[in-house]
Amino acid sequence: MENVVDVLQLARMCDAPNLYLKCMKLVANHFKAVEKTEGWKKRSRKLREEQSLYLQLSEAMECLEHICTEGCTSVGPYDMEPTEKKGPCSKFSTCQGLQLLIKHFATCKKRVNGGCLRCKRMWQLLRLHSSICEHHDCCR
Repeated sequence: MENVVDVLQLARMCDAPNLYLKCMKLVANHFKAVEKTEGWKKRSRKLREEQSLYLQLSEAMECLEHICTEGCTSVGPYDMEPTEKKGPCSKFSTCQGLQLLIKHFATCKKRVNGGCLRCKRMWQLLRLHSSICEHHDCCR
């Protein structure tokens, strides 16, 4: 049973449909045993980690849009004053951290030379946003 998950993965990668079907039948017939193997646990853990990362990035993108369009506690769009609300934003768990990152990005002197890790992270978020943004006309 331990090798079934590995063979299943290989069959999927190699585009070997007959081998893949045989593995799937074996997995289906002995699912409880396959589920207990290290390969299955590792694969499940990896999928959960990937899903968690996608959820975090999705929330960061929504939060970035929220900050840049609506404004938040201390950061907002260039054409309006931020609301100086007391207390952290409750809309997103990442909002306060992202606001701090934006403030840092605006004032950092090291980013010009590419020497700041926080600024690199902000550039990554901005590039991700620009690649998925559907509002090119109003997103500046």
